[in-house]
Amino acid sequence: KAILVRFSPGQSLYDPGDPAGGIYGVVEGAVRVRIATSETNSQLIGCFQTGAWIGQAPSINGTSRTMGFTAANNVQALHLPLHVVTALVQQSPGLGAALATLSEWNLNLALQAIAELTIPKVERRIAARLLGMANYPFGVPNGKVWEVPLTQSEIAEIACCSRHNVNK
Repeated sequence: KAILVRFSPGQSLYDPGDPAGGIYGVVEGAVRVRIATSETNSQLIGCFQTGAWIGQAPSINGTSRTMGFTAANNVQALHLPLHVVTALVQQSPGLGAALATLSEWNLNLALQAIAELTIPKVERRIAARLLGMANYPFGVPNGKVWEVPLTQSEIAEIACCSRHNVNK
């Protein structure tokens, strides 16, 4: 029922405004996270790595997607299409609660990112955003070191500072 899909660097998994289309689990690689700021613009807010599950909220409530995900490098992801997710939830009501828990987890990640953006010292803010994206303090899958698949300009955008600050 799940489909293994591959994405090349820069290829979109989905964009803000797209209809609900199921959920994705990142098996390998990393995805850039963008959130819609208007009907035509979006803001880079982070990067999720191997082990992340995305897309569950629109799959639960049937709304269009408010976030977009783009491959930061070569990505392999498991895709559970919306009709599969719907059928699984009908067959196993506990799965709906699990998806809600996943939504809560992702909301906590978003709140963590907001808190990190309130750090006044730019060097500490950059470090906090990088550690947050590396899944610190929870570690990384299999103890692997996470290589940041972002440019200095992208890190600056995520940390709300200048590229010059990131380059220091």
